[in-house]
Amino acid sequence: MDEALKRGNLKSEIIMICNPLEFEKYGVTKTPALIINDEIAVEGWVPSIFKMPDILEKFRR
Repeated sequence: MDEALKRGNLKSEIIMICNPLEFEKYGVTKTPALIINDEIAVEGWVPSIFKMPDILEKFRR
């Protein structure tokens, strides 16, 4: 994740959530998951470094 943010010249706060009760807050049913701006961007798989720029751009504000 850090590398994808660096490549896109983006700054962000990254928080790792390990508590299943927190997963429910976002509606996550499968892990791993990536939440961007309170929306599920990826769920149940790990995107490659090559897919991350597209994912980050889609959820950019």
